[in-house]
Amino acid sequence: MLGLDLAVVGGKLQLFHGMAEVFGTGQLLGRLRGMMSDLEVRASEADGRALQADGRALQADGRASQAEDALREAILALLEARGIDVPESARETLRSCADPATLRRWLLQGVTATSHEELFR
Repeated sequence: MLGLDLAVVGGKLQLFHGMAEVFGTGQLLGRLRGMMSDLEVRASEADGRALQADGRALQADGRASQAEDALREAILALLEARGIDVPESARETLRSCADPATLRRWLLQGVTATSHEELFR
């Protein structure tokens, strides 16, 4: 792009324009090394931030799953406290629900429901 050639001469990198060595090659290569080092540090920091974000997302998923489990347990406890029989098929319906809004609605309906069928309508 710049019409420069890169060569290893005497174990050192050197830049050439045509047959002539570019003046200040050592300084330029030093700056390029510094820039590459800077970019590597930034990339490493970005990787670290991405890993932290992934960790926070996993923690949030775990907390959401725990909240759903707590809602399921509350629904079962409420129905059992009210003397409503909860057969295995109803328990499976409850276990298979992963929608927090539906679980909250079922919990509220459990206060007045007279059967498990009424709860899951």
